[in-house]
Formats: sequence, structure tokens, C-alpha cells
Amino acid sequence: MTTAAAASLFWIAIGAFALPMIARRLRAPSAVGEILYGVALGPSVLKLISQSDFTDLMAQIGFAILMFSAGMEIDFAPLRKRGSKTLGTAVIWTILAAGASVALALYLGIGPWPTLAVCAVSIGLASVLLREKRLLPEPIGQVTLAVGLIGETLSILALTVLDFRAKYPEPAMFAMAIGKFAGIFILAYLLIRVFRFIIWWAPEKVESVLAGADPLELGVRLSVALLFIFVALSAYVEVEPILGAFLAGAMFGFIFQEREVVAEKINAMGQGFFVPFFFIVVGTHFNPFATLKSIRWEELGVLALLALSVKVFPSLAFLRVGLKLREVLAAGLLLAAPLTLTVAVAEVGASLAESAHQAGHGDAGIGVSAEMQGSLLLMAIIMGLVCPFLARLLLPDKAEAAPDPRREKAAS
Repeated sequence: MTTAAAASLFWIAIGAFALPMIARRLRAPSAVGEILYGVALGPSVLKLISQSDFTDLMAQIGFAILMFSAGMEIDFAPLRKRGSKTLGTAVIWTILAAGASVALALYLGIGPWPTLAVCAVSIGLASVLLREKRLLPEPIGQVTLAVGLIGETLSILALTVLDFRAKYPEPAMFAMAIGKFAGIFILAYLLIRVFRFIIWWAPEKVESVLAGADPLELGVRLSVALLFIFVALSAYVEVEPILGAFLAGAMFGFIFQEREVVAEKINAMGQGFFVPFFFIVVGTHFNPFATLKSIRWEELGVLALLALSVKVFPSLAFLRVGLKLREVLAAGLLLAAPLTLTVAVAEVGASLAESAHQAGHGDAGIGVSAEMQGSLLLMAIIMGLVCPFLARLLLPDKAEAAPDPRREKAAS
């Protein structure tokens, strides 16, 4: 490890530890604070964190774990139990939001990558705030969770298709890439069948693997092995590695229904260090001075307004499941801040544009430009701060009304 990499690791470790506590006091998403921390300490400002192969590798691992955790959260079984009305409302919202995004983007002449950033859906910030207010079991939590799960899955698939279209413009090459992509799904299906048979044949052994008291941590080893196997397969067939990570997480969650212990350990490992590493490194790639000079504020305003309108107005469909108007608006605001996926779209789009430039294609309209990447990242930061703050004001606080077990025990 070089001296610069060691210094970067030192400052990133301090930020990963301290920033969540500061963000909690400010009632702001920790990911936003981590990005801003990376901007401040990055090469463009204080120059305390440098870009290197080491930091990029650690950031990629953090991004992979983040996508794996997102895939592991995909579980439609509880949603089916809540009735067809909730799922139907979620599907209606998804269709309305996607349709409005595409229609407005075509009308305004916005490219496909900014359109995807506008209509992308992620459940991350929404689930954190709803869990904090103990609203996940309530109707607003159920509907928002359903929309988030469906929207996040479709957003990842749309990102993959756009990636393919940029890399393989010719129909034959595109069809071949889709075939390789389908091969990964076939492999995942076969592995699911094999693991299902193993679970049926030896349920006690599987339960011991997933148990929290296993000294070898075989459950964690299996999940991490699946993660990196599918990331490697994705890279081999030239698919974005984040899709492999997301698919591995979804497959692990589908195979092992009793996965809470392993999921907690993976989230602790990821959120404890690797995921903050990713967001801090993303911030180091952001040059605030160049971005603020080159950014087109009208374009940024249009993108932010689109991201807000195509999420809030379709949320009126939530009235059909009995939500109040303020809850409907809060749900729309939460879904309008897909911080993780907006950053992902910007990162993947910028990587494609850089690869095209290095290949000698010049400005061929592939991916997103550095200016658009800055605009999308700035939009993600603004929306990630403003939307959860406004949603917190609109949502009822069930936590205050919840009984305190310690008080009940003392009273008895």
C-alpha cells in the first residue's frame, strides 16, 4: 500500500465512523454526508483523500455489497399476503411514474440516462425513515415498500438494458449480450433448484449454517461467495457488476427464507465500512468548482422538478388504499429521493462515456458527460436532503405513542 493510499484509508475510516452520528443529529441521510465529506477531503478541495486503484477497488466492493443488500431485501411473499389491492396500487403507481417520465423526457428532449435517473426508484431512504417512525406495518409503509421493491427491481433492469444498448449498438451484438444476460438468470435458477433440494434434504444442516452461533460463519461465507461469483460472471459476460450483485442478493433471499441473522451480519459489514467507503469515494470524484462553473442550473431545476412530479402525482393512486392526503404526499416525497440508484446511474453512465472516449469514439452521446454526472450527483444530494426532511414533517410519529418496555417493567 502506498503512502497516499494509507492516508486516504485513514481519513475514510474516520469519516465512516463519525459521519453517521453527525447525520443522525442533523436528521440527514448518512450517505449524503459521506458524499459531501468526500467532496471536502477529495482532490478538488483539501486533497487529503487521493484517487488510487486501492480506493477504487474498495469503493467497488462497497457498491457491490450495497446492491447485494438491496437484492436480499426483495421479498414479495409478505406483499402477496397483504392483498391484491396493495400490489395492484403499487403496479399502477409504477406504470404511471414510468409513463410520465418517458413522456416528459421525450417532450423536453432529455436523454435516456437522465430519464432513468429521474424515474429510478429505491427503497433505501424510505425504509429507513418509515422504520424510524415505526410505520412499516402501517398501510403507508406497506404501499411504499411494495412500490419500492417493484421499482428498484425494474430500475436495475432498465439500467442494464441501457448499458447494453450503449455497449452493443448493433442488433446482433445486442441480442448476443441479452443471451449472455439470460444465461446468468438460467444459472441463478439452476442454483436455486439445487439449494432448494439441499434445504429439503437436510434442513437441520442448512439451519445450522444460517444460525448466528456458527463459529465458522458459513452463512456469511456463502452469501459473500455468491456475491463475488455473480460479480465475476457479470464482468465475464460484460454485464454491469452491480446487476450480478443485485441478482446474487435476490437469489440468496429467495433461497433462504430464514435469512435475518445473515442479512444483519452482511448489512453490518457493509454499512459499517464498505458502503460508506463507496459514497466517500464518489464524493472525491466530484469537482465542485468545475461543476458549479459548467452546470446548467435550468437543466438541474428541470431534472429535480421532473423527479419530484413523476413520483408525487402518481402517488395520488395511494388514496385508493385509504391513505390520507398528507401520507400520500409523504410517500411521493420519499420515493422521489432514490439516492443510491441516482448515484449508480451517474457512475455507470460516466464510466461508459469515459470508455467510449478512450476507445476513440469521442463525443458519441454514449453514457453521460462529466457535466451531466455532476448535475445528477448534485440533484441526488439535494433531493436526498430535502425530500426526507419534508416527508418527516408530514408523517405521523408512531414512535412517540409506542409504549416503552422499560417503563412498563418498572411499573409492574
